[in-house]
Amino acid sequence: MPGTFGSLAGAGIYYLLRNNEFIFYTLLFFLAVAGFMVSAREEIAFKKKDSRLIVIDEVVGAMISFIAVPFNMLNLVIVFVLFRIFDVFKPYPIRLLEKAPAGFGVILDDVAAGICSNIVFQVAFRLLLCKAV
Repeated sequence: MPGTFGSLAGAGIYYLLRNNEFIFYTLLFFLAVAGFMVSAREEIAFKKKDSRLIVIDEVVGAMISFIAVPFNMLNLVIVFVLFRIFDVFKPYPIRLLEKAPAGFGVILDDVAAGICSNIVFQVAFRLLLCKAV
């Protein structure tokens, strides 16, 4: 459940900053950098990889999933659900990235889930757009 709340935070950031790309991308960059640092320390502190107490990885992944998504509430929900599916089930090659050392896997699997969900949305959106024309 914490991952869902982190993903909701990423969706909320997209919703609030959808009209200010500079701030959105700047925040995404700093959250990603902080996420790498926090994840590496988290593994040492909690003696566990990807503790449920850390959700910055889901925030970053969700934000990535919303890049270049035309805003409306339906798209927001679709992309959010796609991201959660990729994040939870971790299809190949996402599962491989999760195993990366020193906290990198914690962030990289969510970054990959965000990229994959964005690609699936963009392809489906364009295919449906082409059919509508």
